[in-house]
Amino acid sequence: MVATDPNAIDDRRKFKEALIRYVDMAAYLAVFLGGVGAFLSTPQTVKSALYGFPWLIAIWGSLLLIGGALGFVGRLTRIWVIEIPGASAGFFGSAMYFVILGLAALRLPTAIVAVALVACMMALLGRRYIELQILTSEPGHVRFREKVRQILQRRTADTVSKHH
Repeated sequence: MVATDPNAIDDRRKFKEALIRYVDMAAYLAVFLGGVGAFLSTPQTVKSALYGFPWLIAIWGSLLLIGGALGFVGRLTRIWVIEIPGASAGFFGSAMYFVILGLAALRLPTAIVAVALVACMMALLGRRYIELQILTSEPGHVRFREKVRQILQRRTADTVSKHH
């Protein structure tokens, strides 16, 4: 039997958690810079892939800017309620870029690398969003799968009920 120092284990865990935090902040910064790039220097291949819908650049760039900024500030300050919409906006902005780049990659093989990098960014943001959902739920109450099931089953009524 090997005896381990509980303090050393705790220090290793703290180091790993800090490392994950810095990776998340770097991902949010990359998303934000992607938004800056979307507004300042959208490549011509991307513009031509939009087939006359240049307003999509504003939506996509805004999602990246907002998502990156909120996510970075939320992760930096450890205020998770700021980070949740940031992760969502960043994910959907990255998803738009993935589709747009995917169209460009069909004509420009070198864009395949960029598509792969955007897919990795989407995976990081998706992972963080799921982690936030787990961390922000009450322990012992509703599990993540149950929470997703409840969300998917929730429906709106066609009429407003009358309160007496």
